[in-house]
Amino acid sequence: MKTLSTLALAILLGINARCQTKEELNGLTLEQYNRKTFNTTAEYYKPSTSSGLKVTGYRINAWIRIDRNQTSANIILNIRSTPATLAKPDPSFSCIYNYGGKQYTDKMIGLEVFHQAKISDVWYKVIVMVGSKTFNLASVDGLDNFIGPVDKKTRAYDVAVFIEIASAWTTSPAIEQAIRNFISASKPKPAVVQTNTTTQNKIPNIPTGTNKAPTYPGSGTGNNTTTTTDNGAAGKGKISTGGHHGETYGPTPTGAGATDRSKLPALAMDKDGNHYQKDANNNYSKISPQQYQNLKKQAAGKTAPAPAAQPASSSPAPGKPSYILDFPGVASSTESTSKFTRTVNTINTVSNAVMPLLEQWSANVQAKRQAEYERQQALEAKRAAVEAERENLVNNRKKLLDVFKAGTIPLSSQLRDQHILYYFAYSYDAQTIARDQAPLSVSEIFPLPRYQDGTWPLGKSVNDRLVKANKGVAPILVGYFTTLEEAESKYDSFLQTARTLYMPVKFFTYTKKTMGDSSWEDGSDFNQGGSPKAAPVSDEWGEVDTKKTAPANNTPPESHPKPTKIDDEWGEGPSPAVRKPTPTKKTTTAPKKPAAKPKLDEWGMPIKD
Repeated sequence: MKTLSTLALAILLGINARCQTKEELNGLTLEQYNRKTFNTTAEYYKPSTSSGLKVTGYRINAWIRIDRNQTSANIILNIRSTPATLAKPDPSFSCIYNYGGKQYTDKMIGLEVFHQAKISDVWYKVIVMVGSKTFNLASVDGLDNFIGPVDKKTRAYDVAVFIEIASAWTTSPAIEQAIRNFISASKPKPAVVQTNTTTQNKIPNIPTGTNKAPTYPGSGTGNNTTTTTDNGAAGKGKISTGGHHGETYGPTPTGAGATDRSKLPALAMDKDGNHYQKDANNNYSKISPQQYQNLKKQAAGKTAPAPAAQPASSSPAPGKPSYILDFPGVASSTESTSKFTRTVNTINTVSNAVMPLLEQWSANVQAKRQAEYERQQALEAKRAAVEAERENLVNNRKKLLDVFKAGTIPLSSQLRDQHILYYFAYSYDAQTIARDQAPLSVSEIFPLPRYQDGTWPLGKSVNDRLVKANKGVAPILVGYFTTLEEAESKYDSFLQTARTLYMPVKFFTYTKKTMGDSSWEDGSDFNQGGSPKAAPVSDEWGEVDTKKTAPANNTPPESHPKPTKIDDEWGEGPSPAVRKPTPTKKTTTAPKKPAAKPKLDEWGMPIKD
């Protein structure tokens, strides 16, 4: 049978995959989780109006594959559904079955039949997004589902797959047969209705004999009296009745009139003390002792005439429903009914009219309680599902951060043939890991070159610059990577996975004025073995001015020649005889020519011209 589900699953798949002919995508990355499929569980609740298991659970394994050829690539989606069973309730299995708008449990139909309940097929609605492309498929099941063509350069972790449960087919004929057997066995047996054949047309068990009456405790035959009644033309015979303490008996006549019911008495009582009255059709109907006494008093002329007793199975008067009551003052065919009889009939009729209303009210209350119970159960299940999803999200975040843990800067003795390494860094707030959003701060990929003396930059210096770039927060340095392609691949995988785990990314820039300069961490030149002393400045006569010093030159001698006193833009100095101006856009201020020394007299005083 077909069952619909409203539960929607969103499975985001990402992988750091290399360019291969067939590229498998499983979970986040094969390197990170080392498993072949993305595994999740699903549960859905069936409406009470639909037949099937009330709660059905099963496990979903989903993965995609990118098949490449020389000109294009295709996305292939695989989905494997494993239903839960009673023997293996993974993730859950409920022994409650909806059928005909009601629920039946294993206590009603037995536990054994639930072993045969299982899902045979499941269909899914699938949305696949690759960049700006979106593929919508209404019915997907099983393996090797062709999704559509994509660009040949598409990588597996660029694909996002959303899977929604559409429908499922459950095979459970054994359960439904057990339910039908239970319903059949639970039906109440119909009450035995007395008919004319068994009650009205059957003459009471009255002792036979012309002058013999039945005996009862405390009765004697000596006090019996015999009377004769003329039945008119309808019957020419005589009916004898006997009485004891005012009671009347009707013995069955013998002889030619033995089978003539008209000759039987109007009132009779059998040996068990049951009372009977004969109606106009000469059929006996059982009456109550009170009715018997009233009719007997009526015959004696003490009370008003009482109506003939109606058989138990007699129908109401034509045109008058059975629930219309006969109250005093209302025209009725039973105007002569005694007050007690009318009261009893009224109580019975009111009870018959009220009981269906009470039963309906009780059924409505029970239905509301059941609906509220189901609603609370659904809410609890939803809360549990949300909590499980949140726990799964937090665990995946922790796994991601554990995979991209802090790296190191190698020693000088390591990677002797490597001249440059690549890193990136990120930071996060541990208090936000369990929240809906867990923001990340991520740097760009930056190079870290080796110094010319064979050493690598100090880790503390790199960390200090990262802290400054990240607004005072110490990030986690990820690396090292020996090639830019490897760094970009890991970097893209980290970002893609973080976004699927609801970890929004905010970027910061790692800045360094001279990332590839030749200075030590303290600013000294590693080619000179330390900070060189400032060179003295000479005037135009070659005399050294100790008050002025030229700025230190940190350029390695291997890459730049030793500068002359006056360099042009190519670093070549002119001959002393030819002094050409330096053709550069920058204006340089020539040192001021010292003033001519005045002539002094013998006392050291300047001589004025």
